Amino acid sequence: MKEAPGFDMDFENAERIGFLIASFLKGTLTRLERSELDQWILASQKNELLFDELTSPENIQKTIEWYKSLDEEKARRKIAQRISFKKPRKKIFSLSFVAVAASIILLAGIAGFYFFSKKQLADHSAQRVATTKDVLPGRDKAVLTLAGGKKIVLDSTAPASIESGKIKIGTGSISYQALASEVPTENLLTVPRGGQYKVILSDGTTVWLNAESSLQYPTAFSGTERRVVLRGEGYFEVTKNKEKPFIVESSGNTIKVLGTHFNVNSYGDQNVFTTTLLEGSIKLSSGGDARILKPGEQAEVSRNNIDVHTVDPMGAIAWKNGVFLFRNTPVHSIVNQLARWYDLDVEYAEPVDRHLNASIGRNVPLSKVLHYLEETGDIHFKLEGKKLIVMK
Repeated sequence: MKEAPGFDMDFENAERIGFLIASFLKGTLTRLERSELDQWILASQKNELLFDELTSPENIQKTIEWYKSLDEEKARRKIAQRISFKKPRKKIFSLSFVAVAASIILLAGIAGFYFFSKKQLADHSAQRVATTKDVLPGRDKAVLTLAGGKKIVLDSTAPASIESGKIKIGTGSISYQALASEVPTENLLTVPRGGQYKVILSDGTTVWLNAESSLQYPTAFSGTERRVVLRGEGYFEVTKNKEKPFIVESSGNTIKVLGTHFNVNSYGDQNVFTTTLLEGSIKLSSGGDARILKPGEQAEVSRNNIDVHTVDPMGAIAWKNGVFLFRNTPVHSIVNQLARWYDLDVEYAEPVDRHLNASIGRNVPLSKVLHYLEETGDIHFKLEGKKLIVMK
């Protein structure tokens, strides 16, 4: 089991959050409790990661197996080793609380959680594991189109290298080696729905592509600039080169950089082009307008008008870090993200005008995500095969 990042927490707060997570898993949260839990989840990335660990069906099952082997003394020793309260506590814990708290410590690196009984945990985990085999999450997959039109499916059957070794294929990634005598050609990397992939360009620039996205680029950069074309969403970590600026073309917009980290979202179904800067500086041009962004700023382009505002940039790359992060996000935007990642067809039984807050890992089956969203009480879903029906 992986450990989530640990941190100190006073007993009352840890116990309260543990109760909320337990109630979430049991499906007994009230609307006010759900709002309280959402606020805690969205307060920090550590909280988001911790919540994902604690609600993972696989980790719950492992916790149950570990729980069965516990005795009280072992549990007390584990807690003594791992827990760090801000204020000393004199309370003597019961075996039930100590054993389950210790299992959570082992699972996620936090203590003081009041969880539910072994029988409830086992029953709910078995039910959740049994019901999460409907639609699996996306995975690393893409199609590489070479200059001559040849297509190579990048999966476990792909070769380790192609074109005399200058293109190397790894697990979930492809990389290019620039040769001095090489005549550059254009390649196209296409990521379908239900996929993600990483490409390391010949200059060392790394690009992560989200589902239903593509990147067109040369096998080596020549001339006075480095130019690529993006469709969909990608996160860029650009290698610095003052003599040769890096340029991204996407949805009629141009981003010019020297060396920086930024995210670009240009999905057509959103009607808004968005770029978010994490590090360095970029110049965004659209129509006759141009703006220079600073770290922590996000630009939205609609009808060639650029609107710049300050954001938490980690929210823009949550997808790259394996997390769905919704902060007052419209339902249609949430559903579009799910459709791309789980390769779904979508049908709205009725107009749904809602904004939701949620944070959940992208590595879980679809049913877990739908259950989490339905717990808000503002949205409901029905799944027929791979058709997702959205209802109030």
